Amino acid sequence: IMAKFISIETADANRGTLLINTENIFIVAPGDESAGGADAATECTIFQNGLTSQITLVTGGGANNTGTLVAQQIRKAITANPGGQVAAVRMLDGMSITSMVIA
Repeated sequence: IMAKFISIETADANRGTLLINTENIFIVAPGDESAGGADAATECTIFQNGLTSQITLVTGGGANNTGTLVAQQIRKAITANPGGQVAAVRMLDGMSITSMVIA
């Protein structure tokens, strides 16, 4: 079995490109890590290792820059990757990750 990774470009000056092993991803959801998934307009959360750790991505907001759209793009990259290569998450025009919280 080949490893599967996705890369996500960010505007976060301290982190740059985020590389994630998709084998550890449990779910990708719009919103923050709270049970209700608040802030879907500007946040997207990648839950890993069940629900024990997560990466919350913060977008700049706007029509093409919501947490819901970012979650959709991440899911597309995960399902498009057959393994053995890094699949880049394609950001739509105007879409950017401005910061992230890793817990």
